[in-house]
Amino acid sequence: MLTRRRFVEYSALSTAMLAYRPLLWGQEPAKRPLRLAILGSVYRHQSNMQTLADRFLVGYPFDGEWHMPNVQVVSVYVDQLERQADAAPSPYQLAMTGAKVAPASAAKGIAGGLGRDRTVKAQPEPEKPEPTSELSRARAQQFGFRLCSNIPEALRCGGDRIAVDAVLAIVEQDHYPTNDRGQILLPSYDFFQQCAQVFEDEKRAVPYFNHKQLSYSFEQAQTMVKTANRLGFPLLAGSSLPVTWRLPDVDIPLGAQVEEAVMVGVGAPGGMDFDALEALQSMLERREGGETGVKAVQLLEGDDVWAAANAGRWSNDLLRWV
Repeated sequence: MLTRRRFVEYSALSTAMLAYRPLLWGQEPAKRPLRLAILGSVYRHQSNMQTLADRFLVGYPFDGEWHMPNVQVVSVYVDQLERQADAAPSPYQLAMTGAKVAPASAAKGIAGGLGRDRTVKAQPEPEKPEPTSELSRARAQQFGFRLCSNIPEALRCGGDRIAVDAVLAIVEQDHYPTNDRGQILLPSYDFFQQCAQVFEDEKRAVPYFNHKQLSYSFEQAQTMVKTANRLGFPLLAGSSLPVTWRLPDVDIPLGAQVEEAVMVGVGAPGGMDFDALEALQSMLERREGGETGVKAVQLLEGDDVWAAANAGRWSNDLLRWV
């Protein structure tokens, strides 16, 4: 597994190599945009996919100015759209529920289909569904990327070869099942494996960033790392919180001696808990000793949290400052 620093170095090097051409009359070489495929669960307002993908499409504020990254989103896959399409009823199923189905030959101007009218008895019109905030179709029309029906298509942009320079996977909760531990069974591993299969088939791979944790399963996460090492492509996973702006803009001085720290996050397991740990670690890495890592993690729930505070295992005094 790469560190963030090494991933940025590799990505910068890859981009520079892709953009390189000989200098002409002392001019800087033109850098073509990095072609990005984005794979996600759901593209709606305030989803993680909207938060991240829109920054590549419209830019973001940086150092008091509006910054447009040299990245072109060329393809997008949204899992929600495909699951909805798979669940859509067939004409036969609609007919059995009493919906009105036009004759098969109606489009050709012929009365009746196969000698009979397949229109079933009309029923009261179903209630119209509530308006959705799904954004992918509107964004595709506005920014010109290809909205794909599967992951291999997103990597190949409709062709027969890989046509992207990097992959961003943003898998988040959208009515996925849970296991007996209450973990949401996000298909991060499935997204990754489909990409890895394309890489292996074509004997070519591109950098892959997985938003948040690699998987709910440690065994699956291990397999993802081993696959990336075997196929030789950069793999990184993590929260976006360590690299976002902070309000107020505070940081720990480099080399500071830190005795203890408390981070408070709000959200469901498998989401904010990971964000909180990543955000806390990004700040603590500035302490004396730097990136010395995490020795152990223990999960406490309910009354056990406050019992641990009363036993001095974490600081109530620091909590009062939050």
